[in-house]
Amino acid sequence: MPGDIHTWLMTDLQFATRIDGVSFAEWSGQLASGASSWRDVGR
Repeated sequence: MPGDIHTWLMTDLQFATRIDGVSFAEWSGQLASGASSWRDVGR
């Protein structure tokens, strides 16, 4: 994520930011659950 905030999870940016159409909440939820739909985004 671009920017100069070290802990951006402590801000509202985590809810507003989407990379390749995927929100952080969706991405981290897929990662944590081991979902087959999880993928690396933004590369």
